[in-house]
Formats: sequence, structure tokens, C-alpha cells
Amino acid sequence: MTDYKCTYIAAVVHRAGDNPIINECSTTVTICDEAGGAFVSLTDSEGANIKFDPGELEIVYNVARGMLESFDDGMPKKKNAVEEAGVTSCAAADNRWHKAARDLLAVIHCDGGHHTGKVGFVQSCEDAISIVRELRSDDGLDERRVRT
Repeated sequence: MTDYKCTYIAAVVHRAGDNPIINECSTTVTICDEAGGAFVSLTDSEGANIKFDPGELEIVYNVARGMLESFDDGMPKKKNAVEEAGVTSCAAADNRWHKAARDLLAVIHCDGGHHTGKVGFVQSCEDAISIVRELRSDDGLDERRVRT
């Protein structure tokens, strides 16, 4: 008997309550491969399409997220009840932590974040640890010493 499995290669991002297939505002995310390796394809509801290599997609996302965070359209930002109370949401804290970690990796790798975009976050962390260990051993620093 032949074994079968199911692999998800597409998803539709749409407004809650809208039909995911027939609507005026949706984006279809598809994993494609044209014999050159997998890539991501984004298609809007009007059929416009853009393709990203996996490493490129992460860089584009990070650039866009940074641009949105620094964009000031002059409109006052609405606060939710959690923000009004001065409590930082877990997601916001996680985003700040992730950005800080990526910034630190960019400094260690001396590349503005390109290495992390190319090899991924976990591998970049492992490479950064190797760099710091090598620098410490070259400078005669004891790894047990902690800066205060």
C-alpha cells in the first residue's frame, strides 16, 4: 500500500468574517519551488504577485517592521487598557527583546544584520558565541569573568 501525507503549502490571510476565496482584501501565502529551492510567493486579491527567497523574506520583514515602528503619521496613537495601565504586553516585550537581540547580533557580526538574515536567528546566536569566545581567548580574558 502507498503511504500518503499532507503538506500545507498555502494559506490565505483575510479579514475575519470575509470569505477567504472571494473577497476584495486578502493575501495568499504560498511556498513554491521551481526546481531551484523553495521560496515564498505572496499574491493579493487582485492577482499581483511578489516572490521572496527565505532569507530575503526575513530581511524584508525586519526592514518593514522597523520602518513602521519609526513612522510617524502625525496621528495620536491609541492606547488599549493594558497600555493605559502602564503594563507591557508579552508580545510587545517579546518584540523589543527580539529586536535588541538582533541588534546585538548585528554588532557582534559587524554586518548590520545580514548574517542573521542569511543563516537564521539560532545559527547566528551560535556563531556569535563562537566569535565572543574567540575574542576572549585572543585577549586573554577568562570566560568566567563577568562584567559589572
